[in-house]
Amino acid sequence: MHNTASAAPDLEQLSPLQRLWLCEGIRLHEQHHPLLEDSEACRLARQQGQSLQQRIELRNLTLARQQGLTGALQNWLSAARWLGLALTALALLTGYGLASTALSRQADTINVVWALFGLLGLHLVTLLFWLAGMLFRPGQPSWFMQLPLDLTGHISRSPHAARLTSALLSLLGRRHLLPAALSRLAHGWWLLVLLTALLASLMLLGTHRYAFVWETTIAQPDSFVSLVQALGWPGQWLGFALPDAELIRASGEQLLSDELSRRTWASWLIGVLVVYGLLPRLLLAVFFQWRWQRGKRRLQLDENSADWAYLHARLQPAVQSGQIIDPAPQQIPQPEPATASGTHSHALLAGLELEDPLQWPLALPASLQQLGNLDGYAAQQALLEQLAARPGQALVLACDSRRSPDRGSLHFISELTRSCNLQVWLLHAEQDPQRLSGWQQALTQLQVAHSTSAPWLTTGSSPHA
Repeated sequence: MHNTASAAPDLEQLSPLQRLWLCEGIRLHEQHHPLLEDSEACRLARQQGQSLQQRIELRNLTLARQQGLTGALQNWLSAARWLGLALTALALLTGYGLASTALSRQADTINVVWALFGLLGLHLVTLLFWLAGMLFRPGQPSWFMQLPLDLTGHISRSPHAARLTSALLSLLGRRHLLPAALSRLAHGWWLLVLLTALLASLMLLGTHRYAFVWETTIAQPDSFVSLVQALGWPGQWLGFALPDAELIRASGEQLLSDELSRRTWASWLIGVLVVYGLLPRLLLAVFFQWRWQRGKRRLQLDENSADWAYLHARLQPAVQSGQIIDPAPQQIPQPEPATASGTHSHALLAGLELEDPLQWPLALPASLQQLGNLDGYAAQQALLEQLAARPGQALVLACDSRRSPDRGSLHFISELTRSCNLQVWLLHAEQDPQRLSGWQQALTQLQVAHSTSAPWLTTGSSPHA
């Protein structure tokens, strides 16, 4: 994995959409993989977040920075900008290509029907495909719309690109913003294509003399007259010329070279391009841009969603959690500040998810303060936070050696060694030698002191550092 966290911007510089995007990326990863190591991220979130929504966001953004997602996001956005420039150039070339195909400079005679299809045919076909997708596959990007996203990930050359693309589609899809986000881009691109085609057509019509004709073998002339006038009627309201029936029939019978017929047909053709090409794309682009801006302003992390339920208990402040320790005492005692020699008047004893936490095999010395059972994530994090505030305390952590040492327990033990003098007491050692050996090997690898008997019996006193 490439670590791009060092190149990542400050989290405060991220836009609200980018923050939610990164949060969704972490959520999707943890949905399909084991949870990321987040003790430090949760601790920061509980300290700085005023609400559950803020704590979830802070936790996931911290993990995103640790995972290198923030740097990868900047690479993704930079690649998207380069791809946007390439698509802009493609739109300009496509628009000019449509115009030059419909109005060839190599021909003096233009077939009205072919010119019409040349300017509007591809636009109308893609518009119908888009409409079908909106009706039959709402919220799902088509292959054509998925392609630019895949290209962006390829250009960014980031190992996280696919995860970021999936997170963006998931975030916008669950908030019903994906159709607006993709449609505004598609219609905006076609608007640029058709605007270029319009300007190129005007340039060609202004620098070349064309005669307009139409030809048919099976259609009735009256049918073509009706079609031309029906297509040109909306443009007439915008000031474009509309050929009369006599001119239309005459153009189908002979080549008209007078200036009036040339200008009338040219104006009609431009009017049809504007009415059936530019205006629909413009209206759709403006509408979906409005939908996108309105939806983006309302976009926020919904802490009550079932998607975030797995973080609720992990991010509750310690004072609000009712599962920190056993009923008596109700909360972890505040450790005394460390002295210059690193010793304390009391040592602490806690159990790690024991089945019978209050039934210790041996009597406890008076100098040992019992914290009870750390049953669950919230209790463990509360202890870590309080020990971190007053480091140097001696702690005996009782573990049930009949249970296999899972990764979460070993990570918690490793975290404890940063802020206290830790000894692990392995209970019920005689009942399962194989699992006991697993505990001993894991603790030795972590360089954590451990014993199968009470530490105060082996030392003759409380287990001070």
